[in-house]
Amino acid sequence: NLGEIPFETVYLHGLVNDEQGRKMSKSLGNVIDPLNMKEKYGADATRMSLLVGNTPGSDMKLSEEKIESMKHFSNKLWNISRFILLNIEDPQTEIELSEVQTYEDKWILSKLSSIVEQTTADLENFNFSTAGERLEEFTWNELADWYLELSKVGDPNEKVLNKILNIILKLWHPFIPFVTEALWQQTYGEDELLMVAEWPELKYNSDAGAKIQQFKKVVTAIRDMKNDYNINKASKVTIELNEKGKTNRIAQDLDRHIESLSGVENLEIKEQVEFQDKVVEYPVTEIGKIYLHLEGDINIEQEVEKTEKEIEDKKSYVEQLENKLDKEGFLNNAPEEVVEKEREKYHQAKKKLEQLQQKLNSLT
Repeated sequence: NLGEIPFETVYLHGLVNDEQGRKMSKSLGNVIDPLNMKEKYGADATRMSLLVGNTPGSDMKLSEEKIESMKHFSNKLWNISRFILLNIEDPQTEIELSEVQTYEDKWILSKLSSIVEQTTADLENFNFSTAGERLEEFTWNELADWYLELSKVGDPNEKVLNKILNIILKLWHPFIPFVTEALWQQTYGEDELLMVAEWPELKYNSDAGAKIQQFKKVVTAIRDMKNDYNINKASKVTIELNEKGKTNRIAQDLDRHIESLSGVENLEIKEQVEFQDKVVEYPVTEIGKIYLHLEGDINIEQEVEKTEKEIEDKKSYVEQLENKLDKEGFLNNAPEEVVEKEREKYHQAKKKLEQLQQKLNSLT
């Protein structure tokens, strides 16, 4: 009717350009047909590629590689869900959590509670990209890479796993409707529809996150040490952990998890560590220090010589990048994405240089 407002809310988005930021046109041959992408990668992957990595109101860059990467993520979400289902005997849509015992369960529920709150706010404010990026980081990194790996050590809590799956499918449904609907019906029955399920709510707070963060630092440091000395990931090593103070007893609380996730055969916790031949030291910030016992025919002198050569090479590379980024001509004339790539190379090179210096210090 005339005089009535036709729409209460109008969401404006920018142009969808090619990966170089150019307008799509037949003459340039850079047109990406969404119908073809849907047939090749699926409607969910195509949909998500348009929602994530896009600043509201700005033009966005789209490539087939981006759509393919979203297909890989959809597969990851499917595999996560199938793994959780293998550990749930009786999936329920309504889950009342009883007393939660383990650090990892408390940590993931607290993280998930924050994600629910942040995602809800983002969607209500039309920040679709921010919501999707935060969800992707949580699902891939915190949930898959850490929590589910931790759940493989010992007896997983079925109710916690059920709660996680239930909420994750709901949060992802606006982005990946077909895959999440299929998983929901496989889990809870064909009579249940995810698209009409209530939006999730979760209020859970725990201080277990600090201990898990310290635990992750220990595991990551051990993995880095093994990589630095070309020790196979599957090879078992002997580790001594010198923790600072009684408040930082990470290993005593999570020792079997450290051993499992980092490939440690013998984990010893000591207040004082006696220096021996073929033992190298890594500091782990506020936690303490890790000592790796080098096995086999690793020659310390050769490792020192090799590391010193790598440091010199890396210093030279960092200097080249610094000189390039100091030139106004390059910064003013080069495309923005090229400048950003060079800056990223510089930061990565600096980080690697610090790691090499740390390795040399541990050897000498």
